[in-house]
Amino acid sequence: MQKTALIPFAQLPRTHHDRHVLTSTVDVFGAAHWLLAERAPQPGGDVLPFDALVVSVHPGGNVELTELSAVRARWPHLDRLPDGGFVVAASCARRYEDANQVQVFDALGRETSSFSVGDAIEHLLVDEAGHI
Repeated sequence: MQKTALIPFAQLPRTHHDRHVLTSTVDVFGAAHWLLAERAPQPGGDVLPFDALVVSVHPGGNVELTELSAVRARWPHLDRLPDGGFVVAASCARRYEDANQVQVFDALGRETSSFSVGDAIEHLLVDEAGHI
């Protein structure tokens, strides 16, 4: 098993410190990812779909930006797919909505599919083969 030290590259670049961090993760390939929004989610009320920015810092230090369109999760989980896309999942299913709580985005940030997995997601992991 290879161990990777995260200290050298697991910091959000300063140019993005003006945005709110919704969630962050380190993928199976060792890249760090932050899901950013213009403002923090507000307690209560409906959440309208919003655009978000994923800032990715790869082990070599390269920074990659991906804009996601129409994210629906208020308290999201995030992970990267091997093809460069992302999976965003809402922690809880909303009973009054029929929208699916897991969204799959392609490498260009467009939603390609969505589905429901039930309530109370605690962890979201994608393996090297792209299995969630």
